[in-house]
Amino acid sequence: MFGDFIGTDPPIRIDQWVSQHLSISRSEATKLIDNGDVTVNGCRVKSSRKVGTSDSLSVRRTVQQESPETPFNGLLLPTIIFDDTDIMVIEKPVGWTTHEVHAGQRGVFLTHWLVAQFPDVFSFESGLRPGIVHRLDQQTEGLMVIAKHRAALENLKDQFKNRSVIKGYYAAVKGNILSDELVIDQPIARASRGHKMVVSPTGKPAISVVTVLERYHSMTIVKVSPKSGRTHQIRVHMDFVGHPVLGDPLYGKSTQRYGQRLQAYFLEFSHPRSREVLQFEQPLSPRIKS
Repeated sequence: MFGDFIGTDPPIRIDQWVSQHLSISRSEATKLIDNGDVTVNGCRVKSSRKVGTSDSLSVRRTVQQESPETPFNGLLLPTIIFDDTDIMVIEKPVGWTTHEVHAGQRGVFLTHWLVAQFPDVFSFESGLRPGIVHRLDQQTEGLMVIAKHRAALENLKDQFKNRSVIKGYYAAVKGNILSDELVIDQPIARASRGHKMVVSPTGKPAISVVTVLERYHSMTIVKVSPKSGRTHQIRVHMDFVGHPVLGDPLYGKSTQRYGQRLQAYFLEFSHPRSREVLQFEQPLSPRIKS
């Protein structure tokens, strides 16, 4: 990809612009800028320089991009399940981080793919999470709704905040759960150290309804309906009752390469414009049962 381009409104750092529009990492973008392959108004600049609509950007080196038919950095691409002028529903594969937490973070991000594939759509927000209403953990696959403009974003955020969105997950957990249904009503708080969440009396209320689908010798396939939206809720709750999600490197102490066997298979919400109730459901992923 090469040619002449116009900056964004509001202005953003040039390394962020190059990363988003050329679908490359921030470090690769910095190298192009430092080498003089990207200029602003005909001049070499530092990667921290912000560019706006009054700036003309020139890219003079062809950047090899992944085609939509091939994996992105070795990962399967997201699948678009539903798409209209207001929202997009996608199926996020395993391995994709939803968005950057801080600028320059390493990884393969869903937001980078969205901006690279649909730059005109997701230019309405220049931060680290354009269109993102909710998130899935990196090694959790499944359904996500994406907002395509600010009004839709705010409407969907309100629906999640008001707990009117219905979510469903499939999981493979360790051991056999004796009861056919289990209600886990335990508050969750952030651990004093590290990135873990824990069950704690000082935490925020969290309820997960677990339904057994199939039992095997050393694992159980379950359906989980979270009635709240705490970080790592299903992973924390299942570990608390002695049935951690298989493959979970954080709570199940697993060293498996492909992460926790957890799938967001069901999503129900109201369309932000028409108010029609939309339901999306995916079949059990082979990865969960394997």
